[in-house]
Amino acid sequence: MVQQPVPTKVQLKVFPNPYQSTVIFNINSSVSGTGTLEFYNLVGNRLSVIADLQFQAGTPQSITVPMLEIGERQPVVYLFRIKGIRLQGTLLPEAFR
Repeated sequence: MVQQPVPTKVQLKVFPNPYQSTVIFNINSSVSGTGTLEFYNLVGNRLSVIADLQFQAGTPQSITVPMLEIGERQPVVYLFRIKGIRLQGTLLPEAFR
């Protein structure tokens, strides 16, 4: 019997977007390991890194990020990485609505 590889995926829900003061990242990874969450401005300058986030496969985790500590009320690109998986998106401040 040939074993099929287990699909590797990460479910990421980010809200609210547009944001006011905080953003919640709900993350559910099919792999265990250390993840990082990085924030960049629109020209590519890194604003902040939240590193060493420990994940257990199949165990949802919620992270609340105070956006006012990341930078002024500006559009922000986030990048989440774990074991070679990369997910990214853009967060807009409520003023951009």
